[in-house]
Amino acid sequence: MRRELVRYLAILLFSAASALAQTTAGPPPLEIRSGVTAQAMFAYTVTNVSGKDVKAFTVSIEAVDRRGQRLCSRSKTLIRGLGPGTAEVYKAGEVVHQDFRRIFAGVSDVGAWDGKLDYVLFADGSHWGPDNLKTSIEIAGMFHGRFAALDALKRMLSQQGPDAVITYLKGSGQ
Repeated sequence: MRRELVRYLAILLFSAASALAQTTAGPPPLEIRSGVTAQAMFAYTVTNVSGKDVKAFTVSIEAVDRRGQRLCSRSKTLIRGLGPGTAEVYKAGEVVHQDFRRIFAGVSDVGAWDGKLDYVLFADGSHWGPDNLKTSIEIAGMFHGRFAALDALKRMLSQQGPDAVITYLKGSGQ
């Protein structure tokens, strides 16, 4: 078990280091547009204008009150390809609609907000953005966790058979 943990940590560190070396320069690959109606004040759309498929991205959102005073900052990271039956990537040209009322729960008197793209991970492994929030590390960890879980289930299937996998999966949902 310890050996596997060290292996996965080494993979994670290698991935983080290689991601830093593959920075894509240029204009923002995603376009963020805010909601324009009172009902959609806490909504935005993100359009992939990069021409490349995207695996994940992080938006940094800052809210100000009606007098223009800073209230708070929040972030939202969207990832594709982690769960079964989900799309693997955000396709070039795809538009994603997001509602972020919940991330401002408990914050009153929001007059306006500004969303900025902080980090984008492309399907080819390259990335864009300053990554001020360091979400690249979290995203890499989520993907490595997914691959580790799938490897463990494949190993269980080959060593113990399908009944063991079914029993495990039924028990893990509790």
